[in-house]
Amino acid sequence: MIIYGIIVLTVGITILILSILFFLGHINLLHEYHRTNVKEEDKLIFGRKIGISLLIMSIGMLSSGAIALINSALDTLALILLFVPLFISIILIVVTIIKYNGKFID
Repeated sequence: MIIYGIIVLTVGITILILSILFFLGHINLLHEYHRTNVKEEDKLIFGRKIGISLLIMSIGMLSSGAIALINSALDTLALILLFVPLFISIILIVVTIIKYNGKFID
């Protein structure tokens, strides 16, 4: 579980950085078809909602990786802390894109 912990912590830090960028309004990091219909006045709130969703994902990954490195007997908890926030974040991101863009994919 040491390699798992290192990989998940690395990905969690990367997603944390992305969540900060989205929260600051850099929605151009999303593919164009996910943001083409977002109104100018909604771009900041759109970015913030995507950023918060990614923050949830990164917190789950960081806690999962930390638990995997600290105590290998808690493998099940580490996986729960990885997948539950991951699924919640994906659902929130899809709902946000559909709400502000009108559709998820062209």
